[in-house]
Amino acid sequence: MSSLFAKSAIETEFDKIIKDLTGDNNVVEETEDNPISTVDIIAEQKRQAAADQERQVRHAKVEKEREDARQKIRDKYNLKKKDEPSTSANSKTTKISNQNEVTQVHEASSAENQAFNPMQMASNTFNTLKKKFGWK
Repeated sequence: MSSLFAKSAIETEFDKIIKDLTGDNNVVEETEDNPISTVDIIAEQKRQAAADQERQVRHAKVEKEREDARQKIRDKYNLKKKDEPSTSANSKTTKISNQNEVTQVHEASSAENQAFNPMQMASNTFNTLKKKFGWK
């Protein structure tokens, strides 16, 4: 690490000596930082904000076009949006499965309150599967 500092110090001194000997003001000093002015920073921020706004408008336009295309397809094939709830026979099976899940959760919470019994847990799981698949 010290060699890096020594090297940069020697290069700086060397550049100064060459500049003094040649009298040339065009020697580029690599160690000199060219800070960016605050005006440039503000202009860049404004440019980025404008580009971001433009991008948002463009994406909104594209999304609207996509939604219009989706709606045309839905109209053509008489489809419903995924957001709309379905009132078909599947809702009955969904209600039944939800009731089974509630029962399982209740049984699980009851099992947590009781001592751990793997045989009871296996039997409960088997009974649940029997109900689900209609086995007797």
